[in-house]
Amino acid sequence: MTLAADGSGTLELEYTVSSFAQDWDSRDSGSSPLPLPVNEADFRRGVNSTAGLSLVSYSRRAAADSTVITAVVGFRSLEALNSFVSRRDAHFTVRQEGGRTVFEQILTQGTRGELGGQTKGFVEAFFGPYSLKFALTAPAAVSRSTPAGSVSGRTASVSFPLPAVVGSREPVIWRVEW
Repeated sequence: MTLAADGSGTLELEYTVSSFAQDWDSRDSGSSPLPLPVNEADFRRGVNSTAGLSLVSYSRRAAADSTVITAVVGFRSLEALNSFVSRRDAHFTVRQEGGRTVFEQILTQGTRGELGGQTKGFVEAFFGPYSLKFALTAPAAVSRSTPAGSVSGRTASVSFPLPAVVGSREPVIWRVEW
């Protein structure tokens, strides 16, 4: 994400979809049943249904047994971006706190309970090799990233193992200060 001082910016999404999911999506004549947009039409439908958003670019490239989707969404405000990501919850916030600007991104609200043995095993087996990686380019030099990741000038980045996010009992929040 690149964030301007006025709360506008761009969000670049890049993710890999298995060939199985890609085949499933290509048979679907309406909107995709997958949790993330896979085809350009689904991205355009989502962006066009929310005021203050634009689809800056979209591409997909085939890999051995998967497809890599890359899309850049422009947003005029975090409110517009939050509406695109979730109609109910604010995943991205910016506020002033003690003379600093604080950006927070909520990755998950948490499970609020312990995952059962089978579910925990499934999460580890299915999501084990995957991670979620985030980067934020802020309008000023970043002073702190929590949890610790990498900070260089105006950019902070962090990586979370996907099983840790999916199975977390507590909310998982990335906080960046400048």
